[in-house]
This record gives sequence, structure tokens and C-alpha cells, in this order.
Amino acid sequence: MEAATFRRGDILGDNNGRDIGITVFGSLISFNDTKLVEYRIGVFNGSGINRPDLTDGKDISGRLILHPVKGLDLGGSFVSGWTPDSLSLSKIGINVSSEQLGKRKRFGGEINYTYKFLSASAEYIVFQDGEVSRSGYYAQLAAFLLPNKIQLAGRYESFDKDLDKDDNIFNNITFGLNYYINPNVALQAAYTFKQEEGTSVDNNFTALQLQISF
Repeated sequence: MEAATFRRGDILGDNNGRDIGITVFGSLISFNDTKLVEYRIGVFNGSGINRPDLTDGKDISGRLILHPVKGLDLGGSFVSGWTPDSLSLSKIGINVSSEQLGKRKRFGGEINYTYKFLSASAEYIVFQDGEVSRSGYYAQLAAFLLPNKIQLAGRYESFDKDLDKDDNIFNNITFGLNYYINPNVALQAAYTFKQEEGTSVDNNFTALQLQISF
């Protein structure tokens, strides 16, 4: 299951974490044949997937992950850049209020832990778009019912699109079942309960997907 809530909440839309740019990555400090530190740092256009460069400035992003003990990952990340002006955004079909223009920042923290057939993960992120502040988080727990074959998972995620206003929080509760046909092919089924503050909408949904990695 993916934390799609955070991507939909971004001012530039759902870009699946992709942009045009360059990234440098690597690892540091070996202990018992394990790298204790991983790092990534990159410079990007900041316009999103398959879009022209809309500003003179660039986005800078970084991520640091620590592996202090077997199965445990602790990480932090950031993005710093500028939101394109209203005219440039309108040309690609995005309209935002003037208070959201200007400096764009993202800071996140994450934790992942795997022990035998159990895995748990959580992430918290804060957004700053001009004068508008946002935040979101998720927590997920998964367990294999049959080793490397059938996995049951549950996730809770929340997104507040404006911390200075009321009735802005969206919550999702998802239950899923993953069937791993082989290490590279998985069949996934999930049902999501969607909750909105303010006006409630009947928009729960079921998802079924086939995932192939290569």
C-alpha cells in the first residue's frame, strides 16, 4: 500500500515523487558487512513529472537513513525550493491562491522496523507553501500469514491541508491483502475508509492491482 495522501496534498499535484534533475547517493560506515548510513542529495527543476522548468531557481532535496540495528531504519528528509508564479502554473492547469506562492519547504521523519514475519512503518511530514502550513502522517503494520506468500496489512493516514484553518483534515483507514506470486509479482487488494472533516462524502473505495517489478 502506498501513502498517496501526501502526494495528492502537494501544491504541484501527484507527481509520484518524480522530477527532472540529478541525484547523488551512497552509503557510509560499514559494520559486520552492513552499511550503517545511507544518503541522497539532489537538485531538481521543481516543476513535477514531464513538465518544463517553470522557475529560475531549483529545488534541493536530501535524505539520510540510519540502520542502527538489524531490521531498523531511521530516516529524515527535506526539500527546499520555490513555487512557480501563478501565470506559469495556469499554463499547466494548476491554479493556487496567492498565499501559497513563494518559498516551498518539506521536512519529514520516518521509521521502519522488520522482525521475522512482521513489519511496521510510520512517517511524519510538514509542508510550507508560501504562507500556508500543512502536515501529514501515516502508520502501517503488516504481517505474513504464509511466509513470503500472503500478507495482511493495515494503514492509518491523515493530512491537514491548512494548519491555520478548521475542518481541513482528511483521514484514511486502509486494510489490504497482498499475494506474492513470486518475488517480482504481487496481486494486491485493499479497501479504504475515507473520512473528511466538515462536509462528509460517501467516497470509500476498493482497489485491486497487479504489481510487477524488474
